[in-house]
Amino acid sequence: PARAEFVDFTAPYCQIEATYAVPTTSGAQKCADVDKAGITIAACKGAAYVLWLERNLKHAKLEQVEGHDETYEHFKENALQAVAGLRSKLKKDGSKRPGTRILKDKFMTVEQAACTKKGRAAGFKALSDFIEDAKKSGLVKELMAKFKVDKDLTIP
Repeated sequence: PARAEFVDFTAPYCQIEATYAVPTTSGAQKCADVDKAGITIAACKGAAYVLWLERNLKHAKLEQVEGHDETYEHFKENALQAVAGLRSKLKKDGSKRPGTRILKDKFMTVEQAACTKKGRAAGFKALSDFIEDAKKSGLVKELMAKFKVDKDLTIP
């Protein structure tokens, strides 16, 4: 959001889901179940979804930790109720959080877009048109498959 003061963003060309991993014993079934009084969520400091959590959590407490592995350790050592993360990273790191499960829904998506410096209207239009064409033509999907991220990302 702060960068938008200096650059113009295109529509997103892909997005990454952010969700929670919770202990298998947790009653939480969806992300909304986590934002409750008495719930503490561990999250990796500096991650894009942390800013969203800071702005949108109403009842749960957020504890930020430097580094993903350290976040998982903090979650485990302090018996916290949830750990936030990108779905793909939480899946990949499942063995680092035994006794947890990933919730099926998302609390937000991290949108990936291109940008140009403000004041470059022609360049911004050309870039925006390219992004839209790349989505419609299948180029984005093709590149996601080529780089094996098609199971981790979605095209809006």
